[in-house]
Amino acid sequence: MEIKIEKREAVFSHQMGIATVIPRTFWCASIFPTRILFFRRKTFLDMEKKEFFLDLKGPWKNFTIQQDLEKDRIVVFGESSSYFRYSVFEKNGSICIHFEKTPKEGIYLPALGRIVLASEEVCLEIPEDPIGDASHEILSLGMHKALDVELMNRRKDLREILPLWFHLGSVVPPCVGTTGTSSLFTDLESSYKEKRKDKVEKTFFLLWNVAFSGMLVPSLEDNLFQGILEKGSVAPDDSPFAILYKGKEWIRSLFFQSHKNRISLLPLRLSPLWCGKMGNLSSEMGLLHMEWTKKRLRRVIFCAHKDGEIVWDFPSDVESYRVRMNRKDRGRVYLPGDKLTVQKSKTYFLDHFQK
Repeated sequence: MEIKIEKREAVFSHQMGIATVIPRTFWCASIFPTRILFFRRKTFLDMEKKEFFLDLKGPWKNFTIQQDLEKDRIVVFGESSSYFRYSVFEKNGSICIHFEKTPKEGIYLPALGRIVLASEEVCLEIPEDPIGDASHEILSLGMHKALDVELMNRRKDLREILPLWFHLGSVVPPCVGTTGTSSLFTDLESSYKEKRKDKVEKTFFLLWNVAFSGMLVPSLEDNLFQGILEKGSVAPDDSPFAILYKGKEWIRSLFFQSHKNRISLLPLRLSPLWCGKMGNLSSEMGLLHMEWTKKRLRRVIFCAHKDGEIVWDFPSDVESYRVRMNRKDRGRVYLPGDKLTVQKSKTYFLDHFQK
């Protein structure tokens, strides 16, 4: 009885020079067919740039930049007289490029003073502190359209936006920010406390419009001068990546909250997010997977990490639910407020959430 979550899609663009985040780092990259501009902005004033050139000849067809969220890397491919494909990713504290396909004669890299061939990997002198183990939590909201970032910006559909934001926020180092675009999280917090679903939804859209550019590159400034933010200075030590990191925490809280032995599921159900799945949600008591449809819980799987009692907070329309230990078990019916006694290393299956 598993809750299977589909493979993460890759957001992509055909726009030459578009910027994208290198997962698990503070580095971004603006990628052209023959040039990569790496830039790092750990804080608002801490800007570092490095250029990397590739000796390739155009004109180009089907030039594509993908942000592969399954493997936490950027994938670049295209063709002129021949096809090429390479990946950019963090490895052991460095930014590396793996050349999967190259022209027969290879690609000359001026920075290295040599030619690289297919299947070669080079690590650049661009150090980055590795973030250690990233969160393995997964979110899917039932949207499976091709994630062309230009079309996403037109559609403005939270079912596409939030899972990408959630994953990127899970693979960036922890960071803080309260000024500039990150000040909108104050509005998000107050709307959330007041259970103003319309304002919560609106604030997420505002953050998407004003705090991101390119392929989910965060910014503390309104680079498009849209008149959304009040004029004010940005604190020099604030990090643009707080947009990703704090956003991930708020997205998570829409569906799952835990404190000690209390677990709350679907505490704030936004209208567009009527179905979805989440996996590997970590709490003090154990690991949880859940699925909901038509804004109602369908299944929950809980893997206990220790003995104890769990207090469940379900949406108000849940009047009873069933708990089983396996597929053949007929289970027991529980009411809201009933404590569930769990044992370490045991798995519990919750379903039949009745009105």
